[in-house]
Amino acid sequence: MLERLPVYASVLEKMIKNGVTSISSLRIANELNLGEVQVRKELSLVSGKGKPRVGYDAKKLLHDIETFLRRDEPCEAIIIGAGKLGCALLGYENFEDVGVYIKTAFDILKTDISIDDKNIYSIDKLKEYCKKNQVKIGIITVPVNAAQEVCNLLVSSGIRAIWNFAPTTLDVPNGVTVINEKLAISLSQLRQQIN
Repeated sequence: MLERLPVYASVLEKMIKNGVTSISSLRIANELNLGEVQVRKELSLVSGKGKPRVGYDAKKLLHDIETFLRRDEPCEAIIIGAGKLGCALLGYENFEDVGVYIKTAFDILKTDISIDDKNIYSIDKLKEYCKKNQVKIGIITVPVNAAQEVCNLLVSSGIRAIWNFAPTTLDVPNGVTVINEKLAISLSQLRQQIN
């Protein structure tokens, strides 16, 4: 459900701009080629039930989704590892659609770098930066042999949620959430869909 809510919000924003004032779960489902029952259930969890034959007030539904996603409370995430993947994530702008902004990465640099409005700092500045900016989300894009060490550094810096792109399982204390992004497995699953 969480992965679809930003998509629902995007559809709603577009429809509201086109003058739509009320919308049904069926219309959203059709727009996204999803099942109407699934969409209706997910919207009802976020915004209650729509009115029969009318649907939802489009602006209120969008507000409810944004509140559920905590877009009104944006938080900062940082990236550790400013190689190709780290820099690609640093330059990706749509994370703000889910209330997360990324403007800083850390690497084993000796000199700080600024690219557009994004910064890449030496890893030595990580703890100070996290404390000063109350950062709670870290993204690991380092090689597998450095991932656990980086994870430990993030945890000791106050990070409570980690998005891990290194192909390894991280050991974290209770209270720290890790999501392991397995790019090769996702690609393999996609390949299996080819006839």
